[in-house]
Amino acid sequence: METRVDFVKPKQLQQLQRKILRIISSRLAVHTEVTMEKTDMIKSVQFDEDGNCELVVQPNRPHCPCCLLDLQDFHSEIKAIKGIGNVLLSVEGVPDNDRWTRALNQ
Repeated sequence: METRVDFVKPKQLQQLQRKILRIISSRLAVHTEVTMEKTDMIKSVQFDEDGNCELVVQPNRPHCPCCLLDLQDFHSEIKAIKGIGNVLLSVEGVPDNDRWTRALNQ
């Protein structure tokens, strides 16, 4: 029996990247009046051929529950994009970053 794997075409991948960049450039970072794009909050955005997305983020305030809730909303907004497979937010630069990462990706 043959297993079929669907890959996202390069043109579709570019469209997904543009949609995520549009969200990042229009979404205000919590506690600021500046978009996420203009802060150093988003460290990297990576895609694979299946349409899965991994974002590395660093919250502005490491001990703030508002930052966690905002990142949770951000995760949901990206996951709602049609064509996105799985979204993984990896948190860095804060104490207990593995706990933040687990909480955001539940």
